[in-house]
Amino acid sequence: MKKTLYLISCVVASSLMAQGATLVSEWDGFTPDGAATTGDLAFNFGSSSVNADGVLNVTANGTLANRPSVDLSSAGLSLYNGLTISLEVKGATANNILLGLASSQNEHLFAAGTDRSAQGLFLFNGSSNNGGTTGNTDSLGVTSSTTSSIITITAAWDGANVVFQMYENGSLVASGKASNSTIAQQELTKLALGGWAGSSSNSITNEDVSRLAIYNGAMTAGEVQDAYVAWTTVPEPATASLGLLGLGALLLRRRRQH
Repeated sequence: MKKTLYLISCVVASSLMAQGATLVSEWDGFTPDGAATTGDLAFNFGSSSVNADGVLNVTANGTLANRPSVDLSSAGLSLYNGLTISLEVKGATANNILLGLASSQNEHLFAAGTDRSAQGLFLFNGSSNNGGTTGNTDSLGVTSSTTSSIITITAAWDGANVVFQMYENGSLVASGKASNSTIAQQELTKLALGGWAGSSSNSITNEDVSRLAIYNGAMTAGEVQDAYVAWTTVPEPATASLGLLGLGALLLRRRRQH
């Protein structure tokens, strides 16, 4: 029953996001073979493991080959055209990198971290160009080992800049922009969890990821908030049952009318 109600909430979330972003692949719980719940992007566990509840235990390791990663090369994604990444995570290392993105020309294209200032949002073009942060030095709630947070990262071209946004539990916590459209238009090839997507980086973190979703297109702030509510609000069994009964009665009535 719990799984059914969760799936209902996911359907609601998908309908809320239809206008701003299209779901490419989603893992709403990880299986030993890494198969996506929706979509067909390939997932590589590296040296990380999955527990009985479908939670990915990201191994704290500085070697790229040992980090979990998603092959994006077949998805046709870029920061310029718009991108949304959402993950449910807890237990991440403070002042470190949650995830990194690589392109065919740049293995350190983009990263998002657990600290809102020192490790916020970054766009690189071979040098240390910070995409921008809020300046708030508090670490995100994902460093908690007991409570999960929903982190959502969006990127979109506004006509002059690629605007980056990072939300925690539906609220904006970091933002920035970069005017280098050439860099931003590079096709994304890899998403790495627990560190940079670049092989030469040795960033180390540790985190438990229970959900990951990748979208083509950037959600608006309203869509991020609506999605967070849909993902985290599971109807009470009685409410869900009444809703299904009501739907059944409506369908039966329409059938009799015809």
